[in-house]
Order: sequence, then C-alpha cells, then structure tokens
Amino acid sequence: MEKKVAIHQPNYLPWPGYFYKLWLSDSFVFLNHVKLNKQGLTRRTFIPKLSALNEKTYLTVPLIKHPDNSIIKDLKIDHSKDWSTQHFDKLKQLYYRAHATSPLWDHLAYWYKTSSQFEYLAEWNEYLIKELILYLGFDRNTVNSSTLQIAGVKDEMHTEILSKIGGSVYISGASGTVYRQDSSFANSGIKVVDTDFLSFMKKHPYKTTDFQPGLNILDMIFTLGKAGTISYFENYNEVKPKLC
Repeated sequence: MEKKVAIHQPNYLPWPGYFYKLWLSDSFVFLNHVKLNKQGLTRRTFIPKLSALNEKTYLTVPLIKHPDNSIIKDLKIDHSKDWSTQHFDKLKQLYYRAHATSPLWDHLAYWYKTSSQFEYLAEWNEYLIKELILYLGFDRNTVNSSTLQIAGVKDEMHTEILSKIGGSVYISGASGTVYRQDSSFANSGIKVVDTDFLSFMKKHPYKTTDFQPGLNILDMIFTLGKAGTISYFENYNEVKPKLC
C-alpha cells in the first residue's frame, strides 16, 4: 500500500494549500531542522487589511533576537510583547461580525490564551496546525524532521525523509517543480504528486468579494465552514500522481 508524505516548514496559520497537502497525505513532516527563510511564512501569515479587504498584510509572531543561521526549531517567541492578544483581536475585527456564531471562536480564544505556554515558534505553529486539522475533522501522523537525523539537502533531503518514514509517494507543491530534480526520486523508487492548489483557487474562488487566494486557512474556514472546506479540498481534482 502506498504511503503519501508531504513535507513543509511549520508555518504560522498556513494558507489553504498547506492544509490541502495535509489532508491528502498519510504522514506530514514538519521541516524544522533547516534555517529560517526570513522572506517566508514561518513566523507570519497573510490576513486582509482592515482598511482595504481586497489587499493583504501580515500577522507576525515576534521572536527573541537570534543568529542569522539559526534553525527553525531553535527560534524562541518573544512573549514580552502582547502579540497573541493583538493577533486574536485583529482576527475578531476582521471576521467576527460576519461569523459571530462560528464554533471556531471558542477554539481560537483558547488556543491564543494558551500561547504563552509555548517557548518555541515551531512548537506553537505545530500546535495550531494540529488543532485546526482536528477541528476540520481529520487527523494525520506528523513527524519533526529534526528527529530523523537527516544528512542530505534539497532533493536528497526529501528522499531521505521519505525513506526513513517509509513513504512511497511525495506530495509536492507547484513551486517544487522549479528546483526539483526528479531523478533523485526516481532513483529511490518514489512517486511524485504535483499539486497546484493556488491555480485551482484562482479558477474557483471560495468567496465572491475581496477574494485573495494566499490568505490564511481561517479565511476559508470562516467563509465555507468545516464541511465546506473539506468539500473544497475534494473538488480539487487536478492532482495526477506521476512516477518519476
């Protein structure tokens, strides 16, 4: 039986495409042993601007000062700033009027209330991700790459991860086709599934006004609800397994 594996940094409140890969996979690996990409979304997420809902801005988790070569799992949250209250309040300003009855609010309030218990950014992000997939009604086996003693980089790193956890199918995002060398996966007997969830969202927007495909998963859940979000994932039928 094939075992589908997706791999990604433990991002903060990721976008729907991240959760689609979680939903599609059997096991999901949090890539926490690599360096932080300062231009990436590990410590921040996109939300609509309150003043212009058709534009977007960031919610950013503050970090304690760290060396430039720090790896993700070692990054510590700066809890001297009341960031969690600010983030929750911002989400309420954006969504509460339209979605006041959503049961997600009680969960969000509890999650952000407990955020001070998390010293490390990766642990906080992983906690939110796991809680959100449980809220959506599914669960996945998750693994931290830092526990696997990975020696390789780039494609060798990904094939090594799959080999160590018994994966036979690698679920890749659209950006992976730019830098990936399929021969590495072919030599390891691993199939690759290329997903282009962003293009699907652009063709099939999940709301009629102020739609932006790169916003965090909460935007989709508040718009479609739990069942609607899973149905949206199911309707994405452009994924074709490919043997490298």
